[in-house]
Amino acid sequence: MAKILSEQSDTQTARSYLETMIAKIRGSSYYHFKRNRHFIGKAEKLLKTLRR
Repeated sequence: MAKILSEQSDTQTARSYLETMIAKIRGSSYYHFKRNRHFIGKAEKLLKTLRR
């Protein structure tokens, strides 16, 4: 979703979406965090490209 928003030049909403997703994954239970931690890396990488 954030990738689509960034392609549509809506970087502020994309950044907000990614930051919310990262916070929710980090705040989840250990089981869910472990299953979804690969999304954190992808989200952080996309955030770095949005800040340019």
